[in-house]
Amino acid sequence: MKALKFTILFSLLISSNIFSQIIDDLGSIPSQKQEVKKIKVKKENPSADAAYNDNTANLHIRHLKGMKCIDMQYGWAQYGTFANLGYGQLLTDNLLLNFHFNYEYGTIGESIYDYKNVKIGLCHTIAKLKNAVFFNLAYGGILGAVEGQNKDLGYNERKFNAGLYAGGNIEMYLFNRFSLLAIAEQQYNFMDKFGTMHFHLGGGIRIYIY
Repeated sequence: MKALKFTILFSLLISSNIFSQIIDDLGSIPSQKQEVKKIKVKKENPSADAAYNDNTANLHIRHLKGMKCIDMQYGWAQYGTFANLGYGQLLTDNLLLNFHFNYEYGTIGESIYDYKNVKIGLCHTIAKLKNAVFFNLAYGGILGAVEGQNKDLGYNERKFNAGLYAGGNIEMYLFNRFSLLAIAEQQYNFMDKFGTMHFHLGGGIRIYIY
């Protein structure tokens, strides 16, 4: 009889221990789920931060000291049209040294002229918008030759010319190595009887070759 009582008590004790363990296990399930969620969040956030950092880094590889570029521009001159091809290098993040081979063709009165020159100057960034749009001041000197002719008067004249220019441009990036240019510039020519003041308005592209 004592053995039977002992067996029943022992069975009840074991049953209560198993039941309490089950309760404990059930109670721990939500906390495990929360831990899983926390782990997932921790895994997702670094990747999101990395993607953000990559996109941010891409915006900061523009206008860096030492970069080289090629410009191609076309537009309207005060008496005709102009086109030029240029090469530049950033001396600092905000200062570009450039050389442009410029050709201008137009008509003043009854005379036709063409003006071939080299422009040497600086382009200084004064403001920028999110490393995507740069506002620049441009200034420098001009050396070249002007040829004019008038068929009615029967003359053809060619002369050396020099001058200065100043203006501005807006550089709008489409890609890290490619941007669009909007240009406005005033030239003053010292010895040009085919118009001392030549205003240029146009556009172009800039390709960075690093």
